[in-house]
Amino acid sequence: MTLLKPPASDTTGKLQVLSLAGGGFMGLFTAEVLGGLEQRLKGTTFYETTDLFAGTSVGALIALGLAAGKRPSDIVDAMKNSGEKIFPPDTGLAGAHWLLEVALKRATKPKFSADPLKAVIVGLVGDLQMGDLKRRALVPAVDLTSGTARLFRGGIDGPDAELLVCDVALASAAAPSYFPIQDVAGGLFADGGLIANAPDVAAAVEALEPMMGRRGQVRMLAIGTTLYAAGVAKGTIERDAGLKHWAPLLIKHSMAGQVELSRQLARTLLGAEKFLLVDPIRTSEQDKVLSLDKAGGPATETLSSIASAELQRLDSAQECVEFINAWKLHKPVM
Repeated sequence: MTLLKPPASDTTGKLQVLSLAGGGFMGLFTAEVLGGLEQRLKGTTFYETTDLFAGTSVGALIALGLAAGKRPSDIVDAMKNSGEKIFPPDTGLAGAHWLLEVALKRATKPKFSADPLKAVIVGLVGDLQMGDLKRRALVPAVDLTSGTARLFRGGIDGPDAELLVCDVALASAAAPSYFPIQDVAGGLFADGGLIANAPDVAAAVEALEPMMGRRGQVRMLAIGTTLYAAGVAKGTIERDAGLKHWAPLLIKHSMAGQVELSRQLARTLLGAEKFLLVDPIRTSEQDKVLSLDKAGGPATETLSSIASAELQRLDSAQECVEFINAWKLHKPVM
């Protein structure tokens, strides 16, 4: 990436926000892109240039790790080394009895234990509390106890300061039917992806508040976990479709819709020139080997390949070069 000749520093009081979406093991793409971009920062890091780290689900794990001073490469290594422990593949004999046993288990229990995921998070952040973070952090989750959305905040004094960073990350990653509901400070929490799989607009509002809403004062880098092609070709679904037709589409389209809405609103709030999105659409072939709970082997290779291609695309786009060049010069003020 060719860096333009910049002013000596960016100390204008503007804020920089890194916003990371959820997506299970596909967060490896996020971490790989961050690693590649950090190399292009040349001599500095995201920790040294970012005011607010926001993340949902696996994005929360990455954001909190970075806010604690870890490098993207640390997170890439952790995901590659432990991905299949967090998301062990189904084992057993294929057949009616085995399929019935699996179906009954999934109907009554989460698919995975949270213990391997917790081990990875503890390996990254140890026993840090949210108030120990030297950078601001924002993590969405669903508070099942009160039936409300919850935004955990780190790096500041407040009600979340004494919460363990690990517990907050687990709460935001507690995907229904995949991981157990998490108990944090007496409340029950589920995956933040249910309300804000892309935390972009929440992070934009959080950053705009100290800037008194002044448009153009916040720069955001939003990174996803790759997108599936959400469109439905005309003629492939009946206009009077029932549950049979909607069932395979409902969750994916609901998730895609709320992600896109968050990004549209963030872009509007901040200004298009202050919002850089990195989230390519997967091909149908890539879709066959990728999902939030497929780890290792083909999934790892595919995600790394997509990340490499996306970094090349960013290198060839002048507006992206300028955006990253400006990011490099910033000193956090939050």
